[in-house]
Amino acid sequence: TLFRSCLEYLSTKSDGDMDISHLSGDVSSPDLFGSIHEDFSITPEQKLLIVLSNCRHLERHTFLNIAEHFEKHNFQAIEKITQVSVDSVKDLDARLFEMYIEIKADPIVGSLEPGIYAGYFDWRDRKS
Repeated sequence: TLFRSCLEYLSTKSDGDMDISHLSGDVSSPDLFGSIHEDFSITPEQKLLIVLSNCRHLERHTFLNIAEHFEKHNFQAIEKITQVSVDSVKDLDARLFEMYIEIKADPIVGSLEPGIYAGYFDWRDRKS
């Protein structure tokens, strides 16, 4: 879905791609958005966590609330639409969680890997 694509894009785009030109300050509060231009950077880990949190909220609350309102107004086939939406978000959640684990594991693997290969051991050289 388009919404899922937007979430995926937001979780992976760089800060240089962020368009905040549409944000404008309130006339009565000149510094309302002034600080957003200063040092506004989110780490890739934080982006993934934010989108993961949004996926979970969509899955557990938003889609169910929308479906409830649609049913209240006699819309048909809401169960299928809701299920497809929830499945799509669950799939995105799983993929983004894998990305997050990879980001967190890379430094650990990088620090352990040299030690693993530091000592050469060949089982064929072992004498009984």
